[in-house]
Amino acid sequence: MIKINKTLHFEKYYDMRYIILNQRFLKKLFLIFNLISFLFINSYAQEPLELQYQFGLAKPDTRGGVYVDDEWIWMADHKDGLWRARKCDGSDAGDVTSDDGKLWDIYHSGSYIYGVGDSKKLYIYNDNNGSVVGSKDTKEKAFGVYVKGSYAYVASEDGLEVYNVSTPANPTYVRTVQDDLEFIRVDGTGNFVYATDYKNDKLRIFDISSDASNPSLVGTYDPGMSGDIRGLHVAFPLIYFVNDAGHLYIVNVSNPSSPVAVGDINPSTSDGNSNFPGGGVYVKGNNALYCTASGNDKGYLYWVDVSTPGSPSLINSYYDVAFGFNEPYIEDNYVMVAAHDGFKAYFMGGYQTDELISNTDESNYIGDDVYNSDGTNQTKEQEVYFGQTATFKIKLENESSETQAIGFTSKQVNNGGWTYAYTYYDGSTTTDITSQVVAGTYKTGQLAYGGSVTITLEMTPDINVSVNDIAYDTLMLQSGNNTGSMCTTPELDVVVAKVTKIAVVCDLEVTTGSNSPVCEGSELNLTSTPANGTGTITYSWTGPGGFTSSDQNPTVSTTATLAMAGDYIVTVTDDNECEAKDTISVLINPLPTANAGTDVTINCTTPSKALSASGGGTYSWAPATGLSATNISNPTATPSATTTYTVTVTAANGCTDTDEVKVTVDKNAPTANAGTDVTIDCTTPSKTLSA
Repeated sequence: MIKINKTLHFEKYYDMRYIILNQRFLKKLFLIFNLISFLFINSYAQEPLELQYQFGLAKPDTRGGVYVDDEWIWMADHKDGLWRARKCDGSDAGDVTSDDGKLWDIYHSGSYIYGVGDSKKLYIYNDNNGSVVGSKDTKEKAFGVYVKGSYAYVASEDGLEVYNVSTPANPTYVRTVQDDLEFIRVDGTGNFVYATDYKNDKLRIFDISSDASNPSLVGTYDPGMSGDIRGLHVAFPLIYFVNDAGHLYIVNVSNPSSPVAVGDINPSTSDGNSNFPGGGVYVKGNNALYCTASGNDKGYLYWVDVSTPGSPSLINSYYDVAFGFNEPYIEDNYVMVAAHDGFKAYFMGGYQTDELISNTDESNYIGDDVYNSDGTNQTKEQEVYFGQTATFKIKLENESSETQAIGFTSKQVNNGGWTYAYTYYDGSTTTDITSQVVAGTYKTGQLAYGGSVTITLEMTPDINVSVNDIAYDTLMLQSGNNTGSMCTTPELDVVVAKVTKIAVVCDLEVTTGSNSPVCEGSELNLTSTPANGTGTITYSWTGPGGFTSSDQNPTVSTTATLAMAGDYIVTVTDDNECEAKDTISVLINPLPTANAGTDVTINCTTPSKALSASGGGTYSWAPATGLSATNISNPTATPSATTTYTVTVTAANGCTDTDEVKVTVDKNAPTANAGTDVTIDCTTPSKTLSA
C-alpha cells in the first residue's frame, strides 16, 4: 500500500501557478521497542511518500491516452495527434507525425500504438518511431480504444465499433454492436470487454469468448450516478470507473451478468466537472489515482487507498490552478498526468521496495516502511564471542505496484581491525548465494505487490581481541525494475547488520605439578590443574629434549634420564581463546653405584668372613640370615648354607643401587696326612715330620 504523510507540491512550469488543495497528513504510528539485554528496539516513523516533480510540458493538449516505453512517453493530443517526449526529461517533445489527426485516446498492444479521436479514424502507429502504419475511418468520433489479439474495440458515439487489425497496414471494419449506445472509454481483460456508456451513464460488459469479432452484451451496471460517466480501469475482478466530477465507483464483475457494487468514494462535491471526455482513473496495487477538472483548467488529482475495496479512503488530493487534469498513468514508481494545456511527470519518492532486518527470528523485524541509505532505524546488532555465529534475517519486500525482481547487494565495512566469515542463504532454499550477493548479481524471482523473500546472513568472527571490536555488514537493496526509470535512480534502502565481538576478560589459570624429584630410570609424570576456564580446555606442553604433549597430565618417560631434567611449560586455552601458562622445574637425581665386594667361602676351619660393600651413604643387606648386621657396609657373614646377599646402597639424594655377593659354605672335613713313618737312632737322633 502506498502511504503518504506529506503534501505534494506541484512545481512551477512556464509561469504556471500551482497551489495546494486539501492538505492532509497520514500519520504513522511510531513502533516502540524496549532495550532488553542484547535486543535492540527502536522507534521510527515512515519516510513520507511524495510526488517529486520531474518535468512538465506546456503541450500537448491531452484529455486521455498515455503510454510509456523504455525511451518515450507517448500521448494523445486532441489537436495534433500522437505526441511523444523523452521519458528522462521531456526533451524532444512534439507531434510525431503529420499523417494523423486529433486523438482522444491511445492504446499499446504488441508492436503498435492504436489511436482514436475527433478525426473519425483509427490510427495504427509503429511503436518504434511513431510513424503511421495504417488507418481506417471510424463510423463516428471515438473516445477510447482497446486491442486484444486481432481486434480493436473502439468506444464511439455510434456504439462499440470492432475492427480487424491482424494486418496493421490494412485494418478493416467488422461491425458495430450496441449502436444505440454512446461509449466514452473501453478496456478489457480475458474474454471480456468493458465500456462506459456516457449516454446512459452505465457500465456495459461484453463477452468475446465465442466470437472476438462480435462482442455480446452480457451485463450492465447502473451506479445511479449524478454527472457523466467517464474513464475506467480493469483490475479483474474489480472495475474502477469515475464520473466527470471525481466520484469513484468500484464494481465486482466476477459474475459478468450480475455485477455487484463494492464501494465508492466522492472526496468533494465542489471540484467542478471535466470537459468531455476528460476524467480518467488508473489503479496499481492498493492505490487508485484519478482525475477531474473544472472545464479545461483547475485540475484535481485524487489518491485513494483501495486496499479494502468496500471502504476506499482518501490518502491525499491535489489541485492545479492551471492544468486541467484528465488522465493519470503509473509506470513503475512514476506518475504521469495528462492534462488540458500540458503534461507532468513525477517520481514517487519513498514508493519502492522495502527492506527489513531481524537479529533473532522473523518476529522482530525493524525497518518496515523505513527508507534510507545509512541504516538509521534499520540496524540490528548481536554480540558474540570468538567462534560464535551471529544470524540475521533480511526480508526483501516489493512495495511497488510493479511486479518485479529485487536486486540485493552487500557491502562489508570492517570497523575493528578483525575479520569474519559471512555467508548469505536464500531463505526459501537454503542455497548459498554469497558470491552473487557480493558481486551484486543476485535477484529474487518476480514478486507481485506485497510479495517478499527472506535472506539469511551468518557472520562469524575469526580472531580473538582484547578490547571490544565492531564489524558491520551493510546490506543495500536496489529494486530491479526501478533502476534508471525516467533517468532517475531511486534511493537504496539500506539495513545494517552489526556484530560486536565481545572482548573476553580472561580469568583462566593453571597450576602445574610433577612427581619430581625422581631418580634416574624412574617414571616421570607431569600434572596440570586449570581454573576459571570456559568450555573445552586444550593443553600444550613443552620441555627439555624437544618434549611436547597435548595431554592434561602427561608421562614424560617411564625410565627418566638425567637429560630430562629442566623446566616443563604448559599452555592452556579455553573456548574464548583465553590462555594461561605455568612452569614446573623437574630434577632427575643420578643413581649411586653399589659394590657388594668379591664372593667368599667359609668352612669349618674358617667359619665366618667379613663382607665389604661400597658406593653409598647407607647400606641395607638382605637376607639378614647369617649376617652380623644388615645396615653396615661390612657385616660378618656366617651363613650355615651358601647364600647370595644383596646390598642396597642409598645415596644422599635418596636414589638406590644394588649389588650381590655370594658366600659359599664348604662343609667337607679336611684329610690329614702326617707323612711317612720315620726312625731315629743314635746316629740320627731326630727327624722332621711333614704333615
